[in-house]
Amino acid sequence: MDGQDGDGHPALTTEEIGELTRVFPPGSSAVALLRRAGFPTEHIPAATTAAEFWSAVAGAVAAGRVADGRLRVLAAACATYPHNEVFRAAVREPGGGGVRRVLVTGAAPG
Repeated sequence: MDGQDGDGHPALTTEEIGELTRVFPPGSSAVALLRRAGFPTEHIPAATTAAEFWSAVAGAVAAGRVADGRLRVLAAACATYPHNEVFRAAVREPGGGGVRRVLVTGAAPG
């Protein structure tokens, strides 16, 4: 599932799925992550194992069920675990839309 699916939707990589599986077991933490990522309730899977859960999420992302699904899931995961290298790398890659900060000095609200 690395790269893009046949329709051009960025897919979660095998490494990303593995890390999500390791860090977010199915249950409240995984569901909360998907809600923060903007997943509609009907696309949040009910699964008994982490592998089943994240495989279903990866399928939904690859199918384009959520706009920018891969980035949104990984950005939410990175917000929860900001020092996780897999999540950080995913949001830093070109086009990854990583967090950007802007400091404006000398500006007055108008």
